[in-house]
Amino acid sequence: MRKFLRPSVLVVGALVLGILVGYLLGAASGDGPSTAVAADAKDPGAAPKPAKAARSPSDAGPRRADKSRDTASRPRPKQVIRLGSVVGLKREKVDQYVILHRHVWPEILERIRKSNIRNYSIYMGELDDDRLYLFAYMEYVGDDLEADMQAVADDPISREWWELTDPLQKRVKNTPTGSQWKPLAEVFHTD
Repeated sequence: MRKFLRPSVLVVGALVLGILVGYLLGAASGDGPSTAVAADAKDPGAAPKPAKAARSPSDAGPRRADKSRDTASRPRPKQVIRLGSVVGLKREKVDQYVILHRHVWPEILERIRKSNIRNYSIYMGELDDDRLYLFAYMEYVGDDLEADMQAVADDPISREWWELTDPLQKRVKNTPTGSQWKPLAEVFHTD
């Protein structure tokens, strides 16, 4: 065991393992991957902006050959898989959990990157039942989610991180067996 704590490794490891197990169980049951979307952190209460008026063809002026608009010649971006999950957080462990995640181990961050995980966030909040919950959101940009999540689960540093974070958390009802985090289903998304 390391002599100092690296919180980010624990969180990422716990989330990735939970998502992996939830994904695998969902795929095995025929439900497919479970995903969720996070709220706009910049200004969730902002009013929607009005749409810009469409330009008519006569407003566009003469058209020029523009190679940048030729989408057939450009490589297509990989499909992004959005994943969300939830787990409880023990009230008496909040400070420890937050400290760990302020100092995530570099090895954990690198493992996340190598496993094609991007835009990874964890949010904490208290709900109406007076319990604390962690909500995690991440985007997967690779070609083999199952293999990349298994690489995280097989990583000894990630497992060491989970040994620190798992005892701080509390599994929620109906979390798949073998998973720490409960996968959530995406019900809406817009870019």
